Amino acid sequence: MVIKVNESYWQKTAQKQVYPKINQNKKCDVVIIGGGLTGISLAYRLKDCGLKVIVLEEKEIGSQTSGHTTAKITFLHDLIYTYLNEYYSYHIAKKFFLSNKEAMNDIETIIEKEKIACDYYKNENVLYTFKKENVIKLKQEKELLESFGVKVKENVIKNALYSISIDNQAIFHPLKYLYALASLCRKDGIEIYENSQVKKVHRMKEEFLIDVNSYQVQCSDVVHATRYPFVYKGLYFMKVMAKREYVQYGICENQDRRSLLCVDKKSISQRPVGNGLLEIGKNEVKNPIRWFAMDSETLRLIPYIGKLSKKRNEYIAFGYRKWGMSLSHVASKIIYDDLLEKENKYKALYENHYCSLSLIKKQLPLFMKDIKKGMIDNHFPPSKKLKNNEGAVMKIDGELIAVYKDNHGKCHYMSPYCPHFKCIVQFNNKTKTWDCPCHGSTYDAYGKLINGPSLKNLNNK
Repeated sequence: MVIKVNESYWQKTAQKQVYPKINQNKKCDVVIIGGGLTGISLAYRLKDCGLKVIVLEEKEIGSQTSGHTTAKITFLHDLIYTYLNEYYSYHIAKKFFLSNKEAMNDIETIIEKEKIACDYYKNENVLYTFKKENVIKLKQEKELLESFGVKVKENVIKNALYSISIDNQAIFHPLKYLYALASLCRKDGIEIYENSQVKKVHRMKEEFLIDVNSYQVQCSDVVHATRYPFVYKGLYFMKVMAKREYVQYGICENQDRRSLLCVDKKSISQRPVGNGLLEIGKNEVKNPIRWFAMDSETLRLIPYIGKLSKKRNEYIAFGYRKWGMSLSHVASKIIYDDLLEKENKYKALYENHYCSLSLIKKQLPLFMKDIKKGMIDNHFPPSKKLKNNEGAVMKIDGELIAVYKDNHGKCHYMSPYCPHFKCIVQFNNKTKTWDCPCHGSTYDAYGKLINGPSLKNLNNK
């Protein structure tokens, strides 16, 4: 039996079709790199357009960010409207709201149209705080939402200093939904390939050649629909922070049917799942299934969605700040419209040409803290005696080595340098993984790649 690393509740409770590995050179109109919700929902939109579309997924569809989410379908994204109003403008904040509201409606429309059984359920979404300084921000969020025409309730959490809530938000099973879309795509001629890792994109005069496994795919349009872009073009590795959260699901005696989120620094999130509870930052469930979730956050807070360059039909979509259920559909609609040369009223909002300097100044120390850890601090590891099932970066004969001691006491040696940007990895005892602090690449205890942007395993020593 194959034991899957970091398997989520969603992966354990959804049945998927097996998609083939690419086994020959291909030619098509559009290549979508990434089989998560962004890539598959874009393929779904394109399936009746007469274009030949290929989806290339490094592992299994839905197995990375989309398969490890809390799966809240909402436009209530923490304190986003307060921040957008403060650092950009009211107009930007309202457009962001409208785009996410329309995306929520899109998801519901698709579920109803295709009769997808994905445990879709409408509920109340709550934001709350225990800190005085965040009461003002939450009240600002309430005022902005009400100015957008949203009915907001106050003080719905008894032990919080302040809270607000909105009805008619939703939750669902993200993989039941994604697998259903993928199945519809396959029936309509979309080619989906799993275990097909894209290694390089060659930009020719009027087309692209994509290296995938040991083959090449030729296309006129390419879409990077991954959590973090592996291409260096655009210097996005300097504009994006990797984010990790630890999620668990289990049975809870005092289950709340609402979706709850604390806006304080320590992330606390809860939502119902069947007869149980999915949570981050709490320990109220019994016999939990645990996993970790990865996502990316842009320094400007607004995701990057659209063309990588105005001169080429190469698109990106990432930086969802853990709100990928609605934003994946915002992205797929923007890119779909652009591919078909249609107008999209939210296109300019997500393009890569603008930012807030004051916001970048605020976010930059957080970004540089992670970079400093990988580039400088981890070069000077403390001495450590390993127990079984532990790992650490050590200096051996003047050379840095990543060492993992397995359950039998055998040591496994590998390079500590992440192949993506040569940052020094660190061992995570909670997940038994090697994590790159700079850009979020993750490797299992033996150095095998789990999550990019790295494209390679850690080298053995």
